[in-house]
Amino acid sequence: DQGVTLTTVSGVHAEPVAQHVLGSILAFERGLFRAHRQGADAAWRRFAPEELTGKTAGIVGVGAIGGRIADRLSALGMRILGVKRDLDDVPSAVDEAYAPGDLHTVLGRADYVVVACPLTAETRGLFDRTAFDSMSPDAVFVNIARGAIADQDDLIAALQTGELGGAILDVTADEPLAPTSPLWSLENVLVTPHMAGGFPLFAKRVGAGGGNKHPAGCRGWRWGRRRRPAWAPRTPGAMGAGLPTPTAWRSPTAARPKNPRTPSISTFPASPPTNRSTGTTWPRTPDSNR
Repeated sequence: DQGVTLTTVSGVHAEPVAQHVLGSILAFERGLFRAHRQGADAAWRRFAPEELTGKTAGIVGVGAIGGRIADRLSALGMRILGVKRDLDDVPSAVDEAYAPGDLHTVLGRADYVVVACPLTAETRGLFDRTAFDSMSPDAVFVNIARGAIADQDDLIAALQTGELGGAILDVTADEPLAPTSPLWSLENVLVTPHMAGGFPLFAKRVGAGGGNKHPAGCRGWRWGRRRRPAWAPRTPGAMGAGLPTPTAWRSPTAARPKNPRTPSISTFPASPPTNRSTGTTWPRTPDSNR
């Protein structure tokens, strides 16, 4: 009645989230975290990594995101067990589909349990001590959905006692995760700051799916060329100390680095451009960085 068009971008994050899950699981399976720790000690010690082929992933919530995760893991030879409310609409990559009431059957069979369901009254605290007890001691818990779906205290206890093999957490109960949380120091835990769905082509992908009906958050974008988003502050330095305003690199005689946040030494212009609104110079000269 108000003449307002409502749109949804459901599923637009499916691909980056699926790649995030795949990369994280591969890092666990191939022992990359162990190799990184050994590298910090300059220790050349060989060990036998494992492979995903033939292992089982249980995906709780097989919608747009869960279905894409199933596609990526299935491509590497994993067997996919899916938990879904509507068993009449199951992605082809899912080998076996189960109703929510059979969750513990899936947990007991999975080497990796991936949470991709929404946070609802039914799923809040779904993964508690009982759920973790149903999982194999070697299983890895992966949560890219919402932190409140898991009881964080029960998760930490399961990890510390060896009842759970590891955890890949892009979300936590409280965000940001407190610096004092034991999750930071556990060697079998990977924590990322709620970034699994991030990717640089968000606005373009939304536009491809929705024609010219752009969500309000995309009003600051034009295809092919990026300009200041509608929500970005106009004041110099407001988005980070030392960052230039958009006009700082428009001098026709100044070299433009590929990324103004991290310019390489070779791209520094002979005379660094001056921010006309503040009179300050950015970036620093190569000598001043030494």
